[in-house]
Amino acid sequence: MINSIYVVLCFALIFFQTPFISGGDSSEFSLVAKTFSIAHPPGYPFYSLLSAIIVRLIPFSTITWRVGLLSSIPTTVTAWLIYKILNEYKVNKFFSLTGSLLYAFLFPVWLYSEMPEVFALNNLIIASITYLIILSTKKRENKYLYFIALMLGIAVSHHHTFVLMLPGWFLLWKNNKIGYGKVFKPKTAFFMVLLFFLGFSFYLYPIIASYFNPPLDWENAKTLSGFIRIISRAPYGVFKAGSGAITHIPNQIFDIFSIFIFLLHDFRIIGIVFILFGLIRIIKVNKPFALFIYINLSVQLFFLFYSNFTLNNSFGTALYERFLILPYLTLIFPLTIGSEYLYGKISGFILKHLKNKSLKTVSVLALKIFLIIFISIIFLQNIKIINKYKNGKTFENYAKDFLDTLPKNAIIQVQRDNSYFPTAYYYYVNRYRPDIKFIFTPYLTKPYYRERLLKDYPGLKLSKTDNNNKSLEYLLKNNNENGIFFEVPTASGKWQPYGLLWKYYPDETSAGKAEKQLLEINNKLWKAYHIPVLDKDLRNVLHLNDIQDAYLTAYKNYGKLLFAQNKVKETIAVLKKILRYQPYNPEVSLILSNIYLSQNKCKDAGDNIKTIKDKDLYRKKEFLLSAYDYYDKCDTENPKYSEYQKVLQRLNKEDCIDLEKF
Repeated sequence: MINSIYVVLCFALIFFQTPFISGGDSSEFSLVAKTFSIAHPPGYPFYSLLSAIIVRLIPFSTITWRVGLLSSIPTTVTAWLIYKILNEYKVNKFFSLTGSLLYAFLFPVWLYSEMPEVFALNNLIIASITYLIILSTKKRENKYLYFIALMLGIAVSHHHTFVLMLPGWFLLWKNNKIGYGKVFKPKTAFFMVLLFFLGFSFYLYPIIASYFNPPLDWENAKTLSGFIRIISRAPYGVFKAGSGAITHIPNQIFDIFSIFIFLLHDFRIIGIVFILFGLIRIIKVNKPFALFIYINLSVQLFFLFYSNFTLNNSFGTALYERFLILPYLTLIFPLTIGSEYLYGKISGFILKHLKNKSLKTVSVLALKIFLIIFISIIFLQNIKIINKYKNGKTFENYAKDFLDTLPKNAIIQVQRDNSYFPTAYYYYVNRYRPDIKFIFTPYLTKPYYRERLLKDYPGLKLSKTDNNNKSLEYLLKNNNENGIFFEVPTASGKWQPYGLLWKYYPDETSAGKAEKQLLEINNKLWKAYHIPVLDKDLRNVLHLNDIQDAYLTAYKNYGKLLFAQNKVKETIAVLKKILRYQPYNPEVSLILSNIYLSQNKCKDAGDNIKTIKDKDLYRKKEFLLSAYDYYDKCDTENPKYSEYQKVLQRLNKEDCIDLEKF
């Protein structure tokens, strides 16, 4: 009966898989599977090879859906392993089952079970090793040691965050009174090392794949230096959130506190209460296992602190959310133990004080029903979001809009994860717009990448310098026959908004000559684009927020272009449209207010200023100045006028110190 429930869970997760490309790294993994490419460092070779095999074995549905099986099925098996681990510690089967199902229905766990991503398989590997260690300490059979060694090798070949589990695993094995002690023999150790390297051998995949020059080959893994950079995650920093992450203690402390916001959102208050009681009760259940949980949570919290995620935008917050999936796996054990403990305490109280036998039975049963209702509420709230996400084509539309922006034979450079990977998938897998030249400029200084570009795009002119700025300048000056379009403009030349992109012009004169045509093209593009409309459910998917932000930021740049050409009426129309998509956008509201103020329309200016919260006005001096200008011109009797005046005077005296201090 229990196993049947997990079979149903597996089919349910498979049913909700999205057939369309998704955000973050998801599109990249679909591209890697189809083209035998190499994913960004650390390469994820075990996942990459497995996904490439699955894509070729399954003859139906989309590539994304097929690769997504490596998320939905592992999540199911992980839930089953949670149940088995809890059983090993004599947790009641009902609570073990409900706890494991709750894990599968937690929002980030469920979301990343429905798209190509590495986290579900990572949790499966971690849960498998944990279960094998528990079995090995109880049954003392070498076969468990052999499986542990193999799985550790696979863990190295899959996702580096497994190292966060090593202290806990070691203590779980060492502190168990019925562990192996001194029973290791040379033969056992030899086979363990052999099996570890068998699992590690999946790192041959990027080396071999690199020889075939796939579309994605991040570090030229066929060379020793490239392989080391892949496996060490050198371009980003081994355990940093990204290449630009630097030590910033206030931000890192904020990262730690942010986990409690996510916990409240995903587990609710009831779940947090269960966790707190479970963290206390787990010591009575099994001290080595309790120490394992405590150590894991401590190390995982330190990782979130050390990695230094940036949570001031949707993409950075989405990246952070993915790395909570491992702590959630750890927390589900004390949550389950805590729910069983509280059930025992409350039911004991009921049985002791109620005299009516029927009432006792109903009351005790009601406690279990309450737990089922709690899980059902989380399930029902999240299923609405998952179902809408499943049927959405936001990232496919985004990639297509990028490529449709370009004139024939143009050069395009996109760099952000949510832009580059979906667009690369559309370009390389769907072979959409093969006339354009798809370039990743940060790698122009790498000889192997230049050779690849020259082979793919004969006639392209590239510099051999190892200076990034000079190589980029050379590209721009010598390849502008059909237009060069970047997602983010550089310091060289003159850049003008061109739909979702920026178009390069050598100087102000050439940009000025194209002014009229540029406005016409932008107008046409923005009528054709698919700006995503997000309801309150889809706003929970942070990558979708990031895409909407990208569209509206580009649209705002078009508005600025219109304003620069004295098209005030058209500018106002653009800004108002942005506010229809994002009713609360302080920067856009301030721009609108400034325009209305310049036209002496105090009421319209005030309507926009008064929508902005003070905490957002204080973030930037220019924001505060805009608000002050409104009150100075239109409403000097308002208390905010004198308040903002005092703050600005103080800022001027202190040489414009950071407004965040206020």
